[in-house]
Amino acid sequence: MSIDVGVAAAPDELLERLVPVPEGELEAGRPEIVCVDRALDAITDDALAAVELSNDPPTLFQRGTTLVRVRAAGAGGTPLIEPMGPDALRGHLARIATWRGARYGRAGGALAHVPPPLETVRDLLALPGWPQAAIPPLEGVVECPTFARDGTLVATPGYHPAAAVVYRPAPGLIVPEVPEQPSPESVQGALQLLLGDLMGDFPFKDEASRTNALALLLLPFVRSLIDGPTPLHLIDAAKPGTGKGLLVDAVHVVAAGRCAEPMPEADDDAEWRKRVFAALLGDPKFLFIDNVNTYVDSGALASALTARTMKDRMMGASRTAEVPVRCVWVAAGNNVRMSEELARRTPLIRMVAPVEEPWTRPPSDFQHPDLIAWAAAHRGPLIGAALTLCRAWMAAGRPDGSVAVGSYEPWARVMGGIMGSIGRPDFMANAAEMTAHASDDATKWRAFVERWWAVFGGDVVGAPVLFPLIEAEGFQEGVLGDGNELSRRSKLGRALSRRRDASFGGLRVLAAGTAGNGGALYRLEPLAVG
Repeated sequence: MSIDVGVAAAPDELLERLVPVPEGELEAGRPEIVCVDRALDAITDDALAAVELSNDPPTLFQRGTTLVRVRAAGAGGTPLIEPMGPDALRGHLARIATWRGARYGRAGGALAHVPPPLETVRDLLALPGWPQAAIPPLEGVVECPTFARDGTLVATPGYHPAAAVVYRPAPGLIVPEVPEQPSPESVQGALQLLLGDLMGDFPFKDEASRTNALALLLLPFVRSLIDGPTPLHLIDAAKPGTGKGLLVDAVHVVAAGRCAEPMPEADDDAEWRKRVFAALLGDPKFLFIDNVNTYVDSGALASALTARTMKDRMMGASRTAEVPVRCVWVAAGNNVRMSEELARRTPLIRMVAPVEEPWTRPPSDFQHPDLIAWAAAHRGPLIGAALTLCRAWMAAGRPDGSVAVGSYEPWARVMGGIMGSIGRPDFMANAAEMTAHASDDATKWRAFVERWWAVFGGDVVGAPVLFPLIEAEGFQEGVLGDGNELSRRSKLGRALSRRRDASFGGLRVLAAGTAGNGGALYRLEPLAVG
């Protein structure tokens, strides 16, 4: 096979000095791309044509604004999405086409083997878009059967255009067939397996926490049915050793066949953005923030949680990339406190241990002392149970849930609808407990603003003037963190910026321009009565 436009485009006098390539030296089935005195766009077009010829079944994809491939990593062959840099793409092009360039010696010139030109590789990477016929879109890799946007079940390995996912199951995974119309007995059996066997040992504080945990488990199976972002699920406990991380690992084993990879919390917005974006590039099933110890009040994290895509500079590269945000968000910690912006939209999974030192409980207290090993051994039936519950909702006509959650309306409709269809009406019923933490935050701000008014009245002031007041009175203890003074001052400035036009105790925080050094200024104004 030959893409022959190259030879026709070369000047006759140059071609006359080149010896043709013997037929026996052409690789069978590969197109030939000649790079002799040709325009860059023409060579790039030939490269795209070669990609289209070879990309069936597809191995090269476009994800957001990035060319990617799916590869296995680690001893267990964990599939991951890898961005294609110049070196990787050059090697790929070298394997799908025969590249010819002019080589000259004493006997004259000849068309000889050459690597794909770097300028062609860079031009292909820098195109504003790629034809989907040549390079199909990819939203993610799934490791268990999942539902596509149209409600069909992705259950055969390979690429599925309707869902824009690659299904790559673990070797030997056998999932029982799930009927399209599950019987009530099947639904009860699935609930028993998931809530009774898999989650039966976790000390959930209430049924709402148990139901929210079940919703967390089912979310990966119906993620494509949710046209929008999903919230951060918080697994919270009073003490260490209650089982927060174990719960995350248990549900992750069902969805992906392995334990979750935790990401530590960040100290500031810049670090949050960098860590989250780096994680999203690898298409994590769960983006798991473990051991949350500080007050969570990050604009960058809040922005990522409500975004469909995230765009940032790729580490080690001079270009930016945009990737879809399709992960399941989950965080774990002890008595975690969040800003009102985050807390009001966070599904709470609260656990309270029945003993003073939960980490000392003997294995005999649990029906599955090694829960992860049990879940891995029973992964097929557990997946079947999850699919049964989702199918029960679909068979009922996909009714919407009744819970309203701002910025996450599609998620609330789908997950609330599933929970209602399977007899779990207490989905998000503990939302008031999360907002109580935010109310504590509001109480601190109210006390601070009242003191601010008492000291400065309606004067225009900046964060440097207000910082000593906070330090002396301790109004924002825990909110500004335990970093050095520079870090706490910076956090106060960002906190004030996020509370422009907010009211506390009858006083509104107003922006009042900038100081000579560029810092923001603020003033207080009493609310009009009546």
